Amino acid sequence: MVMRSVRYCHLVTIPLLTLAVAADAQSQDNGAQTDLALQDALARALERNVDIAVERPNRQLIQVTRINRDIADIDLQQTMANTVAEVQHAYWDLVHATQTLAAQQQRLEQTETLVRDNAARVEAGTMTQIQTVQARAEAAVRRQRLVQAQQDVATAELALKRLIVRGTDDAYWAATLNPVDAPALDGQPIELDAPPIQTGSRLIEAATAARELAEERLAVEQNRLDGGLQTNFFVVRAQRDLATARDTELRAILDHQKALVDLERAQRTSLSQAGISIVR
Repeated sequence: MVMRSVRYCHLVTIPLLTLAVAADAQSQDNGAQTDLALQDALARALERNVDIAVERPNRQLIQVTRINRDIADIDLQQTMANTVAEVQHAYWDLVHATQTLAAQQQRLEQTETLVRDNAARVEAGTMTQIQTVQARAEAAVRRQRLVQAQQDVATAELALKRLIVRGTDDAYWAATLNPVDAPALDGQPIELDAPPIQTGSRLIEAATAARELAEERLAVEQNRLDGGLQTNFFVVRAQRDLATARDTELRAILDHQKALVDLERAQRTSLSQAGISIVR
């Protein structure tokens, strides 16, 4: 009886083994009844162990499946947010290239106007031919930069098309993209107290102040030239400084806009924003 009980019981848990030994110690007369009870107990225990063995892997599989699904959701959210951010970055790069092209055209026109005015002064005898060299050299530089700006627009436009157009067979591939949205500096619905945003705002303020001073300086130098108190050198230098100040201001504005895009991407891909919880 004891040997048979032990032979059955080593397949199950320790409490059942203790029960079998205790039951054997009661009486030999109750052997058949005890043996049947033990067999029933063993059968129930084995059945329960089988259920547990099946249930536990299934429960673990469900948890793993949920975790994998949550990870896939996070990856999808990240991919979507990155794609949106890449398109927005490419758009603002195109805005910068387009506005830079317009600025280069304006600067070339200003320089060519100065060249024509100098020619009139030479004819009037108020300026020598040698004094016109500075303006003519600056006009040549402006033409080169205009060509480079045109190339930059084409490059930025191509980069944006690769993100939003299906391929070269798409009708929009050959179209000209003209950005119409200007960067907004206020009224943003997201957190504007983030350090990168605050830094960007301060850079814009500083760049705007520098651009305004450069405009005032150019006006002063132009008035001096018109009054015969100044030469082309100072006017051309003031024009160049103003061009640099305007480009710096534009870059600060668009960098600020990109910082807003990156902040919004970070907010979109956070677990709390996505509403995702991982089962552990």
